Amino acid sequence: MFGRFLSSLAMLQPTDVERREIVRVVFGERQTDHANSSRFRAYFEQYCSLVCPSASGDSVIEIDTPALDSHAKVISSIKIITHDPRVSFDDFITQAVSSTHPEATMREKEHVARVAVAAITLVNCLPRDHSIPGDHHAGKLDNADHHHVKWEENMSLLTFMETAFRPRMKPETEPAEFTGRSDMILHKSSLKAWKLIKRCGIKIRATDNLLDHLVLDKKAMTLKVFHQVAFLRAHLAKSRNQPLDMAFEESFAHVCTSKHPSSRKCQDFCPDITE
Repeated sequence: MFGRFLSSLAMLQPTDVERREIVRVVFGERQTDHANSSRFRAYFEQYCSLVCPSASGDSVIEIDTPALDSHAKVISSIKIITHDPRVSFDDFITQAVSSTHPEATMREKEHVARVAVAAITLVNCLPRDHSIPGDHHAGKLDNADHHHVKWEENMSLLTFMETAFRPRMKPETEPAEFTGRSDMILHKSSLKAWKLIKRCGIKIRATDNLLDHLVLDKKAMTLKVFHQVAFLRAHLAKSRNQPLDMAFEESFAHVCTSKHPSSRKCQDFCPDITE
């Protein structure tokens, strides 16, 4: 499990106003009315386990000079990403941390990056093991097939995300056990969780890390399933009128912007979508 960082005066859970602003920045204006409803309960449980773990009942590691000591700073760091999804790790740290906390340690800087990226994508961008920071549903996996990448110093966040979700094997190099994948997809309606549990002895485990969705630990016979349904539905609502063949860069830009796709920022980043 990752260390979690708090100031000596631990941050409280976000207020109703702060929750609305977080939802607005991450999911868009249309979702703000649901910010304090049960719809985003799982999302804010995860958010609080990352940002204010002591307030949510989690154990914490306290440090003296944290880079994040308010929800306003978390929101500010998220906005760096929504403003420019191409921002590199180094540039993000400069804007989010170094300019205001030059004494911050690398561990603090990495924590700020993890929180900001996880808040908007629920992806762990700097894995030290196989779990997202604060993911209570994640156990460490011992699986050679598992694939995680790191947001490197000069790498843009866009490149990191594209690399993280890129298929790990080309069809011609897939092992024989996966050659029937197309046939499995055709019969996916008959693939039920209870069948995996009863017939295959597989244990289903929830995860808050989107990269861990459907990751199978063959030794432990554990299958992870991403359980943040409201997070997915909110982003699907934002992209409802977008083409299915949208390029990854355009799609990620659309996810990051908190405005309607007709906004000038989205038009500048992906003009072919909004013209």
